[in-house]
Parts: sequence; structure tokens; C-alpha cells
Amino acid sequence: MLVLGNLWRPLTFKLSRLLYITTFCMICAPSWAQQEQLYLRKGPGSSFPVIFEVSSTEQLQPLYLQGEWLLLSNGRRQGWLPVREVPESSGLSRAQLWYLNDALRPGDWHVQGGWNSETALQLGISYPLDRYRLAARYTRSDAGEQAWQSAELGFEHLFSRYSGWSLQGFAGLGLGLNEEGSRRWDEQGRETSTAIFTLSGDVIWPLETRLDLRLRLQASQALGADQSAHTAIALIWNLSL
Repeated sequence: MLVLGNLWRPLTFKLSRLLYITTFCMICAPSWAQQEQLYLRKGPGSSFPVIFEVSSTEQLQPLYLQGEWLLLSNGRRQGWLPVREVPESSGLSRAQLWYLNDALRPGDWHVQGGWNSETALQLGISYPLDRYRLAARYTRSDAGEQAWQSAELGFEHLFSRYSGWSLQGFAGLGLGLNEEGSRRWDEQGRETSTAIFTLSGDVIWPLETRLDLRLRLQASQALGADQSAHTAIALIWNLSL
């Protein structure tokens, strides 16, 4: 019995110690898992060097938003961090995090405006519909013998993306109005209207999260009147709302 007692005491001590360590780890593990290192950079871009590191639980103050990067300060130093990497456990409130992510999320509506090589003003609006975008476009020119306007409804489709730019096409049907004195769709310069079919392609360069610049090559074919065809190059600004 004495031998069993001598063996039982160290065994119970080891078991109690193991139980204590296990309980401690279970309690602390969640907090350890939540603590990650954030690498703040010298400028708003991944090409800038990391200047210091902070814990994801450290209180941080937002100073300035540029594109998808946020300038943060911990009271002693400041550096840039992508908004998507800002943790919920930082000093930013839920409202601030929601605002930042909402500001960087492009909207569904696209509003366009620009000029083409026919000295015409082009306006447009589009909204996603399945794999395409339903788009409405309006064009107007007041240049003397080229006074005309057109309105079209069609679909836009994004064909491909490359590093820094993308390619999009459009096909639509609409109505063109040849104003008095214009010879765009009537050689006699009479006021007339005609159905038109338009194809265009946009080369898109993103400028900001919600803004891009588009070089548009377009061709329209009149389906009535003198059945003339017209081509143009346009520079378009596209804003996501």
C-alpha cells in the first residue's frame, strides 16, 4: 500500500498539471488566434517597403484614404495598409469599416459621358442583367449640317481582362433623328427618322475604384432613310454609382 501511495501522488500531480496547462491553452487560444501582424508600408501600394509592424488588436486611427489603401497611425508612427486587410479588432468602429468597404465597392449602375469624333455628345447608363449589362445610350450633334440625335438600347458584354485594362463590346438597336438641314441620314437635308443598328467596342483603363476611361470605336448602320453607315471614335468617362 505504501508503494501504491508513493506512485499515486506523483501521478496525480502530473495529471493535475496537465489539466491546468490544457485549460489555460483552451482559454488563451482564441485570443492568440486573433492576433496577427499587420505590415504597414511607406506608401499606398505593394511596391512600397514595409516600415513597421503592429498587432491586429492594436488601436489604429485612420488618417487618409487613397484608392484601396488607408493611411493608419498608432499614435507613434503611421503607414499604409490595404483596406481589405484592416481587421475588425482594430480601433476602427463597425461604421468606419462599413464606410471604407462601401466606398471601395463599385456600384451596379454605370453612368457615362464623353465626346466623339463627329463632334457629338454621348451619354449613357447601364445596369447588370445576368452576364450582360442592359445599356441605354443617347448621342446628339448640333454642328450645322450634322445636326442629328439618336437613342439606342442594347447589351454590353465584358469579353476579356488584361493587366490594367479590359475590353467590352456593345450591340443595340435605336432610333435616329435627322434634323432639318442635316444630311446625315438624308441627302436632301429633310427632317426624318430612321431605325439604326450600332456596334461598338470599348478599351477600358481603370483610374479609380469607381471611375474608368474608355476609348470607344463604334459603327452605326441606318436601316431606313438612305441606309448610310457612320463610324466614330469616342473618349468616354464611366462612373460607377
